[in-house]
Amino acid sequence: MKKTIIILVLISFLSVCKASNTQVDSLEQLVNSSTDLNKIALWKLEICKIRYEESTIDISKPLDELHLLLNVITNEDTYIKICLFSGSVFRSSGQYDNALKYDFLGLKHAEKNENILLEAKLLNNIGIDFYRSANFNKALEYYLLAEQKYLELRDALGTADCYNNIAITYDDLQKVDSALFYYEKAQNIFEEHNDKDAMSDILNNKAGIYYKNGNFEKCFELIMKSLEIQEELGNENKLAYTLINIGTLYYSIGEYEKAIEYEKRGLSIAEKNYSYPHLRFGYKSLADAYAGIGDYQKAFSTQIKYAAANDTIFNQDMAQAISEMQTKYETEKIAQQVKLLQTENKLADIQINKGRILILGFFIVIVMGFVIAIILIRQNKFKSRLNKDLESKNMELNLLNATKNKFFAIVSHDIKNPLSGFKAITSSLDESFSEMSEGDIKKYIKLLRNSSEQLSELLKGLLNWAALLSSNKELDLKEVHLSEIVNKIVKLVKDDCDSKDIELNVNICELPKAYVDENMLLTIVRNIVSNAIKFTPKGGKIAINLYHENNRNIVLIQDNGIGIKQQDINKLFRIDADTKTIGNSKEKGAGLGLILVKEMADRCNIKINVKSEFGKGTEFALSVPVKK
Repeated sequence: MKKTIIILVLISFLSVCKASNTQVDSLEQLVNSSTDLNKIALWKLEICKIRYEESTIDISKPLDELHLLLNVITNEDTYIKICLFSGSVFRSSGQYDNALKYDFLGLKHAEKNENILLEAKLLNNIGIDFYRSANFNKALEYYLLAEQKYLELRDALGTADCYNNIAITYDDLQKVDSALFYYEKAQNIFEEHNDKDAMSDILNNKAGIYYKNGNFEKCFELIMKSLEIQEELGNENKLAYTLINIGTLYYSIGEYEKAIEYEKRGLSIAEKNYSYPHLRFGYKSLADAYAGIGDYQKAFSTQIKYAAANDTIFNQDMAQAISEMQTKYETEKIAQQVKLLQTENKLADIQINKGRILILGFFIVIVMGFVIAIILIRQNKFKSRLNKDLESKNMELNLLNATKNKFFAIVSHDIKNPLSGFKAITSSLDESFSEMSEGDIKKYIKLLRNSSEQLSELLKGLLNWAALLSSNKELDLKEVHLSEIVNKIVKLVKDDCDSKDIELNVNICELPKAYVDENMLLTIVRNIVSNAIKFTPKGGKIAINLYHENNRNIVLIQDNGIGIKQQDINKLFRIDADTKTIGNSKEKGAGLGLILVKEMADRCNIKINVKSEFGKGTEFALSVPVKK
């Protein structure tokens, strides 16, 4: 039975090899029959990809031929594809300097052709090159650039991949909170797109954080979920890796029998697939577990297997290095021979016919004309790009002007009003204090207190806005009861509701704890409720409801105030929009509150949905994340 299985596997392998060889032969025939360098480069790239998938075949020489073609081809898409492939080959073999060389070369051409998707992929690859070179800060810089490109494209899975890479880098920089924050963002996107393989990777990465922190209970919970997904998907390479990791985890807490069980399961899969890195790690962990239960004979025999796997990996690396050196030597030798032959041919041409010098001179004049034409074209392109850069700078300047105007509007309106109130009240107290009743004095003191609180809140808002714009403040993420947040806000706004005879209805129920920055959430909800009070007429109604939907908590704030026109809703959170044109209420501020709300909401992964009907009221729905 075993012989039959081996024969079937061998036949299957030979048939695959035969199919790939047939495909390569067809492509090589096309290469030999064509003079179009762009097509030749594309076909040679396909040959390299096929050979690269056959891991036993060295592709150093064909890859060098591809790199020589980069100097003569004109098709930009083919050029960038060759750079992408070269980067991935060098990256997988640990040659990160070479990987960076071709990734940067590809990025330059992608930027030149304004291909944002390829820019995003290459920026992400450059981040991986720097990460694997242990230059974590540089890796983080390029991951964040790639994230911006993917967000611009609205490519959710590309963005999630960047979030995962950013989280891994923060983990290595020992910024645990930032790492967990980005893992959560990536996991949410992968769950929405049902990408189970990626979800498994995220769970393994998060488990690693809890393992380093000594939280083995949380680590087990995550890694077992990852194992369940990998068993469902049947990815043997990742399944072996996960099983061996679980075995190591059991060894760490002293459960050696369990460790042996999982290590053996993982090793049986790794042995079947000749996955030597997994075998080396697994044999070492299994030997330690056998030693832990006192079975030193098995520990010794397993240690021998570990040494053999280690030697195999070393020999493979050495053979690859020797092969690369030999190919490099042969390529340089051929290049020297080509140069020598070219020189000899030029000398022979000069000796055969001196009259060609005149033709050559004429040809040079034509070439110079072409060069001048190309220079003029490039100058025009440069001017065009310069104009685009100026346009971009103008947009940035407009945003800065809008921010400046917003600030002056706040100073001239929102700060002036409470200060004017202070002046009027203190003047009345100064002039008529002796004639006032105790009730009038209390009333004025209360008005002074309200004005001071209003001014304090406004200044606090300006400081928060400045802190957010600096982007240096770390989030203080923790579990929070939404009901407590709402109760605090109800107490804060009660006097304002009473002064306008507004009925405030609150429906609070028990929900899973939200996972946010508590101070930011308090500011967000309070701003929205304060706006509802401001734009609701006397005798109006405001309702605050809490409920759970789609694994998130919802805070629903509704009023029957003046409402907002549909075309004005998009202006609410924009710094460059004139919010004084929105609605017809006399109670208008400078619009800082909702800009601050949007900044904070984006930081806390809170989604805001606004619905309104002009003249009938407005509804703000806050979708708040919970801890998984």
